[in-house]
Amino acid sequence: MAQVSLDDVLRKVHELSGDHVDADAPLLESGLDSVGAAELGNQLQQQTGEELPATLIFDHPTARQLAGYLQRLGVETGRPSDTPAGVHGAASARVCGLALSARLPAGPRSAADVSRAARCGADLVCDALLERGAAADGLKLDGMPREAALRVRHGGLLLDIDLFDAHCFRISPAEAAAADPQQRLLLEVGYEALHGGGSARLQLLGSLTGVFVAIAASDWAEVVKDSPLAHSAYAATGSPHSIASGRIAFALGLHGPCISLDTACSAALCACHICNRALQLEECALGLVAAVNLILLPAASIACALAGMTSARGHCHTFDQRADGYVRGEAVGGAAMQCTSAPVRPAFTALASCVRQDGRSASLTAPNGQAQRALLRTALNSAGLVSERLESAEAHGTGTALGDPIEMAALRGAVLEDGHERAYTLVVASIKACAGHAEPAAGASGLIRLAPALAQGFVSPNAMLRVLNGHVDAALKDTLLGLPVQLCPRQARSGPCVGGVSSFGYSGTIAHALCEGASAAIINSQNETTSIRYTRRRFSWSTAPHPFGREMGAGSSADVQAMRSPMIGPLYTAVADHVVQGR
Repeated sequence: MAQVSLDDVLRKVHELSGDHVDADAPLLESGLDSVGAAELGNQLQQQTGEELPATLIFDHPTARQLAGYLQRLGVETGRPSDTPAGVHGAASARVCGLALSARLPAGPRSAADVSRAARCGADLVCDALLERGAAADGLKLDGMPREAALRVRHGGLLLDIDLFDAHCFRISPAEAAAADPQQRLLLEVGYEALHGGGSARLQLLGSLTGVFVAIAASDWAEVVKDSPLAHSAYAATGSPHSIASGRIAFALGLHGPCISLDTACSAALCACHICNRALQLEECALGLVAAVNLILLPAASIACALAGMTSARGHCHTFDQRADGYVRGEAVGGAAMQCTSAPVRPAFTALASCVRQDGRSASLTAPNGQAQRALLRTALNSAGLVSERLESAEAHGTGTALGDPIEMAALRGAVLEDGHERAYTLVVASIKACAGHAEPAAGASGLIRLAPALAQGFVSPNAMLRVLNGHVDAALKDTLLGLPVQLCPRQARSGPCVGGVSSFGYSGTIAHALCEGASAAIINSQNETTSIRYTRRRFSWSTAPHPFGREMGAGSSADVQAMRSPMIGPLYTAVADHVVQGR
């Protein structure tokens, strides 16, 4: 049989299409039509002397994959296995997190950045209406009760969500413009996690890698419905959540399980739980867990405000007496996971996870302390741990007067009252106090805060805690359970540190994950690793309003436009030092 090289395939494609194509781009998207694809198959069949299938170009859609297939012809004996070598027997091994990637509000772009923000107790929340110009897009708060209007104003917002490196993922500008920004961010952050875990593009291509995505927000379909993007050839794939995971698998050529799921606030940990099981059952050799949440429109914020869920003070005052609800936040997170008995420099080890349901609680959205307690105990039993090993907990911690005491009482009942004597204080904190509640991505944000902290010699503070909620104080009475309010050293104890992350969905689906920290040397080494350098361009879907023109003022006409803006935010910054007529 005559050998066919990659250069041979590229030359034939060029002759048939007239274009020079990328070796890793789908041939049918690179100028080769169906007639050309059939002719390419005929020419390759003549050159190899082998009977080639009619579906050749669909089974091996890129030039590199096609050349690889042709080079293996006649060499392999028997049917190739779909399970990579070394996967068998992995079910008895622990699942390891190879690397983490992240985007959090106001700038953090890596797990190391998130860790620094948590150590500082940073306030990453802003005035969402001014930042995104929601008022200029038609948001009217005048008819709402004053307190409800206050609950809409604030949010934890990501920076530059309209930037994307389409070329890196071989996506045309037209397709990138029509895609939900959540899909674009998942691609970048997901690949960062896989790359950080040691997987290069060529290694991922055709691999049995699973993709498990937590996603809930559906603002994009509403954003583009009256714009030209709604009539794009790519509109059908721009908004669906199923495409959020499918696009990652397609762009990287992954063949493992591919799932998008929404269990509200617990979605990220549920995705992690499903990924762990898929790895242990050998359904995939590598797993990517990714989660995203963006706030593109105010409608969901208004609904939460009217229901009294969000905070009029504009922060998650977790465990504080000021707790009056949560503030909505944006986030993207990724984790590359692998099941192996000999992990290579893991960022953390996933010991166990559990997913349950609140069942018949006080109301559909109300938490259930008994269900939370059973969830925590089951996770500990699954990991084979006594509660005394649990040293740190990332609380769900939304900052609600009802939810915080229930969660703390459940934690006390599951961990501190199980008959095991404790010699060390269980410290509890929540990233929501810094960055807001990222809803489906909340569990990912919590894991990204907790995992590096387990390897380092410090305990992060509870950022918004000033005066303890009286009901939380009652739950803490006579227990070794602490809520630090400043950066403090980790307790002196031997062995790896174990921590847990909780996420409780307002749908009633609740989840908890236990993990073990890596060594500080590994974490420091990973933080020094050069990150991917994206060449991002802007794909804007709306024009940002001028800070001096938030709303049309009285006297506006076709010839004259009078604008007005509240004397806060960008306008105040611009004119604060000006002197006009001596004032």
